Amino acid sequence: MSVGVHMYDRTGVIFAAPLAVTLVTTAIYALIGGVRRRWRKVLPPAFAAGVFTASLPILASLLVKHALLRLHFVPTLFVVASATLLLTVFAASYVFGSYLAHLTRRGIEHTQAFTALDHPGYKHFLRLRVRADGRGVDGYCIGLTDPLAPGAKPELIDVFSWRPRTSLPPS
Repeated sequence: MSVGVHMYDRTGVIFAAPLAVTLVTTAIYALIGGVRRRWRKVLPPAFAAGVFTASLPILASLLVKHALLRLHFVPTLFVVASATLLLTVFAASYVFGSYLAHLTRRGIEHTQAFTALDHPGYKHFLRLRVRADGRGVDGYCIGLTDPLAPGAKPELIDVFSWRPRTSLPPS
């Protein structure tokens, strides 16, 4: 935010920060997608996600500024920057999750979004029981100790309970 505000004050255009963010996020997205093994499949969606992630602050700042002006509120730079940051954090999280889902859907990379499902020797699920009377939560981990063994059957791996504190200790 600081670089963007200073560049905007000097040039009137926010350009350097989105370009740097595009390069950095594209590199991170590409590494997550396994660019070293299959760069032709990974680089285009990584670049698209990087460009979209970098453009979010610009789009969000325009949206926030126009929305506040439409409400007849003259925003300060701090108000626009803060609202832009808040909006961008949620939108960028959605872009990142969508990128991981895209990698998984196309069969490019499975170990990021669904790590436990991709590992052949580790299959389990967690069952939680929330008590209706509010006395706590019971958890049961059910899984296969050796999913590759012929005739493997599910078994209880672990059990745990959580109970809320009913009273606070004296101060």
